[in-house]
Amino acid sequence: MLVFLSVGVAGVAASMVEKPASVIASAQPLDIMWVMMATCLVFMMQIGFLMIEAGAGRSKNAISVAFRNVIDLMICAVVFVFVGFAVMFGESAWGLIGLGGGAATIANLTPAAAAFLLFNTAFCATAATILSGATAERLSLRAFAPTVFFIALILYPIFGHWVWGSALNPENKPLLASLGFYDFAGATVVHSIGAWCALAAVIIVGPREGRYPKVGAGVRMLNGHSKILSGLGALFLIIGWFGFNGGSTFAFSGNVPTVLLNTLVAAACATIVSGLMNYRRFAHFHPDRLFTAIIAGLVAVTASANILPLWGAALIGGSGAFFCSLANRMLVRRGVDDVVGAVASHGIAGAWGSIAFVFFAPEASLPLGSMWAQLGVQCVGVGVAFVWSFGLSWLWFKGLNAVQPIRVSAEEERAGLNLTDHGVSAGLDRVSSSVKELTVGGADLSLRIDIEPGDESYELATNFNKLMAQLEAKEIARRHQDDSVRRREEQVRLADEAQAKQMQQDFERERLIVAEISDFITRAADGQLGDRLSIEDKTGALAEICDGVNRLIDGLSGSIGSIARSASDINAACESLAGVSDDLKQRSASQIDAVQSVTFKLSTMADAAQKSSEMAEDALTIAQETREVSDDVQDGVSKIEKAIRDIEQSAGAIAPIVEMIESIAFKTNLLAVNAAVEAARAGAAGASFAVVAHEVRGLA
Repeated sequence: MLVFLSVGVAGVAASMVEKPASVIASAQPLDIMWVMMATCLVFMMQIGFLMIEAGAGRSKNAISVAFRNVIDLMICAVVFVFVGFAVMFGESAWGLIGLGGGAATIANLTPAAAAFLLFNTAFCATAATILSGATAERLSLRAFAPTVFFIALILYPIFGHWVWGSALNPENKPLLASLGFYDFAGATVVHSIGAWCALAAVIIVGPREGRYPKVGAGVRMLNGHSKILSGLGALFLIIGWFGFNGGSTFAFSGNVPTVLLNTLVAAACATIVSGLMNYRRFAHFHPDRLFTAIIAGLVAVTASANILPLWGAALIGGSGAFFCSLANRMLVRRGVDDVVGAVASHGIAGAWGSIAFVFFAPEASLPLGSMWAQLGVQCVGVGVAFVWSFGLSWLWFKGLNAVQPIRVSAEEERAGLNLTDHGVSAGLDRVSSSVKELTVGGADLSLRIDIEPGDESYELATNFNKLMAQLEAKEIARRHQDDSVRRREEQVRLADEAQAKQMQQDFERERLIVAEISDFITRAADGQLGDRLSIEDKTGALAEICDGVNRLIDGLSGSIGSIARSASDINAACESLAGVSDDLKQRSASQIDAVQSVTFKLSTMADAAQKSSEMAEDALTIAQETREVSDDVQDGVSKIEKAIRDIEQSAGAIAPIVEMIESIAFKTNLLAVNAAVEAARAGAAGASFAVVAHEVRGLA
């Protein structure tokens, strides 16, 4: 860069000794006036580009786009005038670069040379401004401004020298011009050079955030904020292009009306072709695509508007729009995010127009006089333009990116370059950012948008402020309601915790009571019937159980005592019966002995007559005693019967006790079920309830 700067400075310092030649040599005042008028029209193209680019982008970046369209013109006005012009039109060194001197210097410029310089400065600005639209909304300003300097100093003037380097000095033999490459008004020199530089930029900087959400999700349309602004810009470009193509004649000749007519027809046919293509594909006319097609038609016809017949201009304009549309689709599928379609409308359409005119222009009007020879040279020139501009720009942006990222940060991109680059925002920006904050829940509902009456978004902002006021009031009411709900929930939570704690204490106490009852029953089962359960500190079912157990033990104690007494009586009766039986046995034995003695004595009746009488009396006595014994046995049997009846009565007394035990078991079982249910309701806090339920179930 320093080398080129020094070359340019040398050109500026050189004296203007040679006679201005070629296009300005025979310039008349009318020609100069026409060139100056055309220059003004070309500068109006800058307004058209500004409008299209600003309208195609989102409002949060519109101010940034407008600013860049202004500063690229100002940078070009300095760099190209003082250095780039000499590099492009100075004395040629090996046909590659102008080294200044002659008519390329700015010292002592003639009116014709000054007009030529102004005209070409507008062309340089046009090449530079293509970058602004393609990389809108994410290329940093610190990368954009140096790149415009790079385009005006190196990229545009050096390639321009290869094609137009002999415009002021016929002795120059520029590289492509020497081969016969033809570009009437800059379809390749201006538009393709700017487009290929923009292509390198958009590839390296990447697509806008949200343009390609994720793989397989398709492409998201990021619609511009003002189609009306873009449409107005397209009309400005058509008017400006009259100067762009018409002024390239450098003379107010009879060919000017033909050039202007060809320019208009090409734009019109491009619009029709694009409209038909879009309606066939989308069933509607997309404004942005139509505006891009207009530019494509204008660019395509720029290469040869002075030599084309009217039908040729129509075909080139329409076909330029066709290839522009195809190229845009391809770039989108490749993930290239070009906000205004500049690469396709300027680069592809410019390349097509630089080649296709060979088939439509009269062969005699071709510089080489041969269609096929001219076709080969045109293809070479278009290829060299791509390699030069894209290749050098790729290295340029890679170098810039290595020093400092050329893309703005994600936060800056979301906020918009209006705010981050310039500290200002359009009314719609403020509304948009406020709505965005509101949607993510980070908005301060007490803030309002301050917009002066007459602002384009005044009514929208006013309604938005009313909405924010309503939202704030509802938010305050909601917060109060939430606070009340939270307080109630806290009270309920504390009450639940207290209830759970009380229930836990109750169940712990009940568990101890159940354990006490279980231990008491165990002792009673072991025969310890003297104790009783206390019911003073017990309530509900447990009190009933304790009372029932006490009554059961009382009943069991009485029944056991009655049974014991009955058993004692039975035992005594049995003992008495045993004594009578022994006595009867003894007397029976004595009777047997007596009978045996009687039998013996009867055998000796004669000897015992007297004794028989005595024995009869003894037998009578024994019979009487035997009857008495039988009476005693009868008394013993009566006593046994009485004891049995007493036992039956005791058994009758035991039956209610058994029924009471069954009732107590049933109630205890119910208590176990209730304890299990409460344990389930209490969750983790009811673990102790489950233990009580288990103990009560065991007791049941």
